[in-house]
Amino acid sequence: MINNLRAFYNSLSPSFFALFISILITSSGLLFFQQRSENSLSLLNTFTYDASMYLNMTNGAQVPGPHLCRILLPNLAKMLPLSSVHSIFTINIISFVILFYGLIRILEKFSINRSVILYSLAIFFPTYSLAYNFTNPFLADLPALASIVLFIYSVIKYQFKTSLFWFVVSLLFRETIIVLIPLFFFVFPFKKCLFVTTLSLFTYLLPKIIISGDINCNFNSSIFSLALIDLEILVKTILSYGPIWFLGFVGLVKLKDYDKHLFKIGLALLVLSFVGSVLSSFKSVTDITRMYILMLPILFLGVALFINNVLLQKHSHKYLTLIIVSGFFASIGFFPNILISGDFNSLSDFALSNYILIVTNLTIQFIAVILIIKIFMIRIY
Repeated sequence: MINNLRAFYNSLSPSFFALFISILITSSGLLFFQQRSENSLSLLNTFTYDASMYLNMTNGAQVPGPHLCRILLPNLAKMLPLSSVHSIFTINIISFVILFYGLIRILEKFSINRSVILYSLAIFFPTYSLAYNFTNPFLADLPALASIVLFIYSVIKYQFKTSLFWFVVSLLFRETIIVLIPLFFFVFPFKKCLFVTTLSLFTYLLPKIIISGDINCNFNSSIFSLALIDLEILVKTILSYGPIWFLGFVGLVKLKDYDKHLFKIGLALLVLSFVGSVLSSFKSVTDITRMYILMLPILFLGVALFINNVLLQKHSHKYLTLIIVSGFFASIGFFPNILISGDFNSLSDFALSNYILIVTNLTIQFIAVILIIKIFMIRIY
């Protein structure tokens, strides 16, 4: 029986494997974490401000910036023969599947095997920046990120027109991808890149000017306020991925083993994603942790490269399992789920009520990460 299952698993085509795993992890995450509903009595389980804005836009109501200028999600939702809630929810479920599918296909371009891919997905499944979207699948973040991942995959494959298409699509969902414009210049001819820059800026600015008369879409929060650089920002930044930050950054050292094309893309993506995440977190003060979702593709690659180089080493399976399990239990303390819920005013209140669970498991995860990094360092040196 086990041999038959293994044979079936190995016989799956790359596309079908990616699709099957993407649907499986999306379904698992939504079933475990999704607790929000339209008529919830608890403030913790009602729609957030951002989600309400997109739902209102789908229903034809006027909303303030910056949501007002993020036109693609509500317009796609209007095309579905469903209520606004179910339409946006459906789009986000599809976006989740596309997101994981794209991430898996990117790893395959780096010759990462399936065992490593599964370990990487399990490690990122409970991280704050990713798991938050399971708890609140009514935002523009997921379709925007799914488009970014397909954009990155297209760039890796030297597909200029496809890259441009996904870039513009993501830009119309949410403006975050604008920081990745320089990625074109690392891959495609200069004249094509000038065309991309012009078209992207046109796509970025024109809807804002037409809709609101303001290039900032009436969202004029300062990015470079020194008041934002404090301990709270640092803590929330770290919590976005916890100790997984270290695995991702250390693993990216192995980019040097790949050809020039993949190396350039990986390095450029690291710098641009980090800059974009920091600027987004400064711009959206209340959602610092969530804003680092832009780092997911490059950190996911870094962790996969890391695991790829330690998986066969002694004790590595033990430490990887500990990282996965402790990360999962920490996420249970961060987000309402089918095991733990309650009547709280916010996610912060919920997390504070479970701080022992969170701190204990993040500490265990940190120790496991340090121990497996030691294995990695010994192996490469």
